[in-house]
Amino acid sequence: MIVDSIKNRLFLYLGLFSLTDSVLEERYISWQKSYKYKQIFAASILTAILYIMAYIIEFNIVHTDALGMMKIFHLYIIPPSLLFIAYLAYKNYFYTFVNTLLLLAPLVAYFGNIVITKSLENPTVYFSEIYLIIIWTFTVSGLLLKYATISATLTYIMAIISGLYFFDLTLEAYIMHVFWSTAAYMFGFLSAYLLEMSSQTLFLKEEELSKMAKTDKLTGLFNRSKLDEVLANELNRTQRSQSTFGLVMLDIDYFKLVNDTYGHQVGDEVLIGIAKILKENIRSTDMLARWGGEEFILIYLNNDKEKLLHLVEELRQKIEAHTFEKVGQTTVSFGVTLYQSDDTVHSILKRADSALYLAKEYGRNRIEFV
Repeated sequence: MIVDSIKNRLFLYLGLFSLTDSVLEERYISWQKSYKYKQIFAASILTAILYIMAYIIEFNIVHTDALGMMKIFHLYIIPPSLLFIAYLAYKNYFYTFVNTLLLLAPLVAYFGNIVITKSLENPTVYFSEIYLIIIWTFTVSGLLLKYATISATLTYIMAIISGLYFFDLTLEAYIMHVFWSTAAYMFGFLSAYLLEMSSQTLFLKEEELSKMAKTDKLTGLFNRSKLDEVLANELNRTQRSQSTFGLVMLDIDYFKLVNDTYGHQVGDEVLIGIAKILKENIRSTDMLARWGGEEFILIYLNNDKEKLLHLVEELRQKIEAHTFEKVGQTTVSFGVTLYQSDDTVHSILKRADSALYLAKEYGRNRIEFV
């Protein structure tokens, strides 16, 4: 577990989510969607306003035929497109589609820059837009690092090629254009990388805190808080679907004697061993939690009484047959119940507890159903 955590952190720092765990990546994307939408909305609105302001300035200072193309791109194409993206982000619509539009937006903006400036006597005056586009893509757009890198890299390549073939630049001007394009790309990538690393680190910490809040530290099973949540959800689901589920409460027999005889460390080893047996012998659709002390809870989905009792009896036998290193054999008592139509979390747990009490009263190492 520790090795996996270190490996995940290393790959996360390197931005290589896809090489570790696709489920983790999906959770990360889902986690950051809410604030990414806000960032995309704000960045798109602000950028649209700046392009409109740029056209107003151009309208007053530019006196060439290029003004017509400036009007098309800086007023009629780019700002409406950005406002459309902002609207989708504000409504939390189509996250993948929004990211695709954001990936394409810098390319469209740079294409417009080429069209506008290729006929100007001094196009380098407008090259600052190119460098801003690259930095904007990395740091402001709201794209994930891997998508921002794709978009910014394509823009960078276009900048290098167009500077060589589309503009009549002196050698000095072209070298400086390549230098500033490269500088914008490198600083943009570094900034985006650091932001992504910080975001992923925060995500991992929240994941760890969330897991700690829902997990029993000793056994690694869900804790009582998580059990209450799962049980409430299962009651709601069962009521809607008119299905059923079984709840099993189990208690290690004479566990106090184990602690008193061998010490609490050995008692913890027994708890861990019991948890391991339970985990290895339930279905992936079922749920297991540590209720507290030496008590555990099992939720079996979609089972009738006969099948439920059969599954529990198999568990009882496996635990009884297991030999613990210092304690030897130990047994477990089970209280079993099925969902009833008027059940609440309290009522079904109380019924399972009553069944467990009977199992203890009737001699332990047995199953009772209520």
